[in-house]
Amino acid sequence: MDYWLNFILQKPFSEKTRLNANLGVLFAGNTSTGDVGIRTTRGRVYTWGLSVLHDLSSTWTLGSEIYGGVADNNQLGRTQLQGMRGGQYNVRSGLTLTFGLIFGQYTASPRVGGQIGFAVDFPDLWRGTP
Repeated sequence: MDYWLNFILQKPFSEKTRLNANLGVLFAGNTSTGDVGIRTTRGRVYTWGLSVLHDLSSTWTLGSEIYGGVADNNQLGRTQLQGMRGGQYNVRSGLTLTFGLIFGQYTASPRVGGQIGFAVDFPDLWRGTP
């Protein structure tokens, strides 16, 4: 298991635009692998991120993010610096389509990549549109 400690802050600039910031520490837990008992490197990873989101309408939100992480031990291979541009489309109450284009460098970051997915809030989805 791994253990995280995160701090998150949100600062609205207007009714439609907001800044999100986070700081975190990952405390690596047990690093045993399978029955063989192979041990890997232990250490901590310090993370940070900033994002700006703007609601274009009640259904569309676009944003940008920069995220980084630095390990206290280079053998962990968790140093990263990456950015993302993307957004979300609210399909209906409780169901959102999310998408993004990622770019980055260092060991734990993709050079270029994409993400697409759904965010589901089950109580809202079952309740339906008000």
